[in-house]
Amino acid sequence: MTGKLREFIKSRDNYACRYCSISVAVEPHLLLEVDHIVPVSRGGLSTPENLQTLCWKCNRSRSKELVRAEPPQIERARRTCQPSPSQR
Repeated sequence: MTGKLREFIKSRDNYACRYCSISVAVEPHLLLEVDHIVPVSRGGLSTPENLQTLCWKCNRSRSKELVRAEPPQIERARRTCQPSPSQR
C-alpha cells in the first residue's frame, strides 16, 4: 500500500477512527492506521473499498478478534462495515 493511498483513506474517513469515532480534531496526536477490512491473508485487496481508518487501539483490538474469527464472520463484517454516525 502506498503512502498516497494511506493518506487518501485517512482523508476520506475524515481523519477519524471508523470504530470508535475518535478523531485528530479531538486528539491532535492520535495515531491513525489504515486497516484492511478483509485481511490480505484471507484474500482482501488494498483497494479503497477494503480499507478503513482505525486508531491504533481499535486496530490492535480488531487484530486480536480476527485471529479468532472464522472467514464467514470476516466476510459478513466486510459487507456490513459502515462509517460511524459522525462520519456520514
